[in-house]
Amino acid sequence: MPQAKAKQPLRADEDPDLLSTLVQYFEDSEDSTRDARELSERDRDYVDHKQLTSEEREILRKRKQPPVQNNYIRKKINFLRGFERQIRTDPKAYPRTPQHEEDATAATDALRYVADNTNFDEKRSEFWENFIVEGIGAAEVVVSRDEKREIQTHHIQWDRLFYDFHSRKADFSDARYKGIVIWDDCDNVKRNFPDAEDVISASLSDEFDDTYSDKPVKWVDSKRKRIRIVQIYFLYRGIWHLAFYTKAGYLMKPVVSPWLDEDGFPECCIIMRSAYVDREGNRYGEPRFMIEMQDSINKRESKAVHLISQRQTFGNLRAFPDGVRAQKIELAKPDGHVVLSGNAEFGKDFGILPTGDMAQGQMALLQEAKSEMARTSGAEFASAQSMGNQSGRAVLANQNGAMLEYSPLADGKRQWEKQIYKAWWNRIRQFWTSERWVRVTDNEENVRFVSLNKPVSVADAVTEEIGFIPPEFQNDSRLNVVSRIDNNVAEMDVDIIIEDSPDVVSIQQEEFRNLIDLANAGITFDQETYIRASNLRNKQDILNKMQGESEQQAQALQAQQDAQQQLTTEAVAAAIEKDSSQALDAQASALKKRAEAEKTMIETRKTQAETDGEIADTEQTLIENQQMLSGVR
Repeated sequence: MPQAKAKQPLRADEDPDLLSTLVQYFEDSEDSTRDARELSERDRDYVDHKQLTSEEREILRKRKQPPVQNNYIRKKINFLRGFERQIRTDPKAYPRTPQHEEDATAATDALRYVADNTNFDEKRSEFWENFIVEGIGAAEVVVSRDEKREIQTHHIQWDRLFYDFHSRKADFSDARYKGIVIWDDCDNVKRNFPDAEDVISASLSDEFDDTYSDKPVKWVDSKRKRIRIVQIYFLYRGIWHLAFYTKAGYLMKPVVSPWLDEDGFPECCIIMRSAYVDREGNRYGEPRFMIEMQDSINKRESKAVHLISQRQTFGNLRAFPDGVRAQKIELAKPDGHVVLSGNAEFGKDFGILPTGDMAQGQMALLQEAKSEMARTSGAEFASAQSMGNQSGRAVLANQNGAMLEYSPLADGKRQWEKQIYKAWWNRIRQFWTSERWVRVTDNEENVRFVSLNKPVSVADAVTEEIGFIPPEFQNDSRLNVVSRIDNNVAEMDVDIIIEDSPDVVSIQQEEFRNLIDLANAGITFDQETYIRASNLRNKQDILNKMQGESEQQAQALQAQQDAQQQLTTEAVAAAIEKDSSQALDAQASALKKRAEAEKTMIETRKTQAETDGEIADTEQTLIENQQMLSGVR
């Protein structure tokens, strides 16, 4: 019996059950995170000075208590906003191998160009705001649709995010899906998704949660015909996919994510991080720890003001013939006048109850609550900055001690930034495939242009090697062939890290003070060293003037040295000429002597040859004589 062929797995856009699954993803996330989102909304209200509900205000009105709100939570959030601006960092790429050192420099320049071009300082401040208040901050890293393919970083408001509610990690790395809720006009949606007009028309009836509403609370704003769209990144068979949909159907069917990671695999472009995560997976921010103390301050201050401004009295009807209420109104006035009955004896039929102890108790509890709140709102850090005539390092020590509490938040921000930088680099490697020049403005006085994917021809390579192209090769067609690609981003092997910078002002003051102490001790340096170490506002002008004077002196010295060099060069040339003439004369004399010696040798050999001939003749005569004598015998 033939075996049945294995059924091929469906693609995401072919899966008939996937839409219902994606809708369920969003609705489950919406239901499961409702309580956490409501608390985050309350936290935001406390920051925005909305700390009393209408019901609480009505109760206070009936009690005749003032609605006091001394907003310590906002003070702490403002402190953390300033803290974020002090700890901003820049991306820096380091090579993984010694062969990639130049590549790392080019990668660093490219990343800093993206940071400047995408206005990243503003984006990370927006992230930080949501991160510390609501507890979730996010951004997406994409590229523009035009030919430039510029890297773009878009901040995502916390109330437009949804995610896998089973996720427990602060960076959402264990989430199977992440998404954005988008409100848009129907006309614009039809332009962006022209093939989904039926789905758009059908998406006009459902209700949804307040957090994700466009105010009003509907899937659609009937006045402007706005509908809610869900953009979702989700794992399907282990691969990140992207889809746009409403409850009525797909606006864009699922496709494999177009964004690739460092290994070339599809990735999610939404980068999220939460400040704190409880054991149930709820995300929250810094105000959550301060709500109860803030309520205590508001209520105790309101109660203390009420006790101080009001009086409690006692009396009988004989003392108040006109009624108690009228006398209470008079007692509440700073210049009020109480009219007593003529038969009443003051102090017996009427009196004022002492409530100072109650007011003092409320004030003591209020002071304790304020002191505790001040310890968590950055006040101690502010006082550390303004403590006397301390050295820069002492100020830094006080700052660091006060900052320990915020180290987890700062580290979370740093990890999020590192993910953003890596996403930038992944987009650069994926989309910047042709030659590109970037303008780097890391130093206002030294604007640089850096080339990426720069083709180097054989002519350029030969010129770099020997300095010129020989005339006989200038028309060679091989010179136009590309020899290599400089700063090829696709082949760069680098690590992305975050470069921290210290408090330059405090350290500069400390170093300058140390230089002055050394000078007082007799250890001195040149003038430029002292000026560079100072914090003078116009020190660059002073240095430029000094440099100009130094250049003039250097030019005069150089002219003198050139003159001496000229004399020295002429003397050396004359000596070389003299020595070379003498060497030539000696060589000619040696050649003459050698020629004479060779002539003598030739003549000697000739004489020797003649002598050898005569000897040979004599020997031959002797032999003949000996033979003749032998014959006689």
